[in-house]
Amino acid sequence: MQTQGVNAKQFAGILRRYLWRAAALVSMLLLAASTHVFAASISTTTTLTTHNPNPSNTGQAVTINFLVQGAEQKYAVSGAVTVNSSDGAHCQGILEYGKPAPGSCVITFTSAGVKSLVATYAGDEYYAPSVSVAAQHTVSAIVAPVVAPTGIPREVPEADTLLLLGGGMSGLGVWLRWQWGKRRQRSN
Repeated sequence: MQTQGVNAKQFAGILRRYLWRAAALVSMLLLAASTHVFAASISTTTTLTTHNPNPSNTGQAVTINFLVQGAEQKYAVSGAVTVNSSDGAHCQGILEYGKPAPGSCVITFTSAGVKSLVATYAGDEYYAPSVSVAAQHTVSAIVAPVVAPTGIPREVPEADTLLLLGGGMSGLGVWLRWQWGKRRQRSN
């Protein structure tokens, strides 16, 4: 049995053919990828429609509704919409293919204040991404009612402040209020 070798000239010819085929394959893949990227060229408009309840309280769930509309109604809009708040809170809703374009998600705010909400549509294979105009949402702090323990005069307004600073209805707050009341009675 005799093995046949390949000389350098033959090897170079084989290598050129395979490199040419590999280059052609890479070119086709890049063309296909770029075509896919540019296929998502239909513009969209993302709108925050409602955010209820508004105003809300801290710890209360807020339902945020949004709408994504394509410039052409050729295809159903699908994909993810993320709603971001200026305080870092966020939620995400998914627009399912073939379902109506409105969607919603829920955020629970942990701090009080005016929040700026922005919805961002990620886009899909037909529709381009878009960002909504910011909407303002107000979150109020829940204030615990001040309950005066028995024996403490109600005419001491500073005691209410001490109670809230001392932790609301916790034991420390009640103790501070009681101490303030005792001190006030001794000074009279």
